[in-house]
Amino acid sequence: MVANHYPISTKEQELNSLLKEWGKKRTKRNRILLNKKIAEFRSLPVYSPHNRESFYTYVRKCGIKTLFDNTLKPAKKKQLLLQSKIQKKAYDIYVLRVKDAIPGNPFTDWLLAEKAVKKEIKKKQNVWKKSDKAL
Repeated sequence: MVANHYPISTKEQELNSLLKEWGKKRTKRNRILLNKKIAEFRSLPVYSPHNRESFYTYVRKCGIKTLFDNTLKPAKKKQLLLQSKIQKKAYDIYVLRVKDAIPGNPFTDWLLAEKAVKKEIKKKQNVWKKSDKAL
């Protein structure tokens, strides 16, 4: 990792590194857009010296990360969110099982967690359906 006091570069490697760090696609379109934003940043004297630290400040203040194509598609994000909920629930089950000295294994913890999380989601969906019918 390059130090933040060094100037920001427009080399392809650096652009790809920034896009990856932000969770964005490393496409030609995104690199061109990032190049333009770096040029825009360099033209603003308020961000002098034009180093990485100043650039990160510029990015935060202007919210330019939202302009780039995301790496993850919405369906993939939903799946990862579901998986993380199951993972947390499985860990909670494991902790309770160990605390109470109940026999079992991580696989059964995962299956129980998966079942509980899916049941919880279904319950929430039913609540939404009932509220839609009431309207």
